Amino acid sequence: MSYIPLILAGFAASTVVSLALIPLQAIVTPANHSVTEVAFNSSNPTSQSILSSTSAYVPSVSASNHSSESLAYGYYQCNAKKFGQPKFNSCREALHQMPNGWDLSTYGDRTVFGGSVDFPLPARYASIDGACIIEVFAAKQGAIDRLEPSHLKMSIRYLLDKCVRDEEHEGGFAKYLGENGRLSVFVKQSTTQFKCFVPMGLSPIGSACQLPLNTMPVSNSTELFGERGTQGIDVGLPLRYTDPRDECAIDVVIEGPPIRADWYDLWGAAAIVVAVCARRGKDGVFAKTVGETELAVWVSGGNSLPMPENTA
Repeated sequence: MSYIPLILAGFAASTVVSLALIPLQAIVTPANHSVTEVAFNSSNPTSQSILSSTSAYVPSVSASNHSSESLAYGYYQCNAKKFGQPKFNSCREALHQMPNGWDLSTYGDRTVFGGSVDFPLPARYASIDGACIIEVFAAKQGAIDRLEPSHLKMSIRYLLDKCVRDEEHEGGFAKYLGENGRLSVFVKQSTTQFKCFVPMGLSPIGSACQLPLNTMPVSNSTELFGERGTQGIDVGLPLRYTDPRDECAIDVVIEGPPIRADWYDLWGAAAIVVAVCARRGKDGVFAKTVGETELAVWVSGGNSLPMPENTA
């Protein structure tokens, strides 16, 4: 299944297991495990093997009982049931994190194009309070399109004014963006729980975190996550995604029996932690648990958490 957000089809982001926030004191630290490190490199076969190539579909949402309108630069729809009721000021702050510019840029499905496009998709932007997320994604697997970043922001600003700023404060989505109408975006209330804390070493540099975020898999197919060496698992942990200068590292770690989860949820949580914690020079963690198993995503300065000697 594609990374294209399931929420557009009326499903929760995770369809197999219900995962709750776990106490920070119970979270396993990456320093206790061997870690496979993946640096961003579009030509690196190791990186490419991690990026899932999956089938896709075009999201379809009925316009009945919800505000919708065709635009000269796309089509938008407001829908609080699927996208929540985000705060306008939070969404406006998230919008400010998006790049400006009137140079025509390429936006493409990262599972096909990797880092060869200007903006690998999906791309998620979050407010400093973590309450609102804006996500740009390709409408179909393998889709690539061109659009000026400032033009994209204009479309999203229109969506904010018509949906989030409205009396009902609804989230929503826009589609048919780009020269060929192959780009979509949604604005959504976020309830992701996370924790920021003072770095144990070097502070992460928020701008450097975009490279490891672009390297993480984004498939929303459920897979079996477990400690490396466990038989029958799909994903062996821990894994580290980092930038070439080691200024930001994203560690995915687990303790306990294997559990089913999906990369899209982990990547999405990491993007929020980066936006809220790393942007302020702090480490951060998102964690969830199923039974006795703890699955966590850490964001830190690359040298904040010591790497074990047997790092792959």
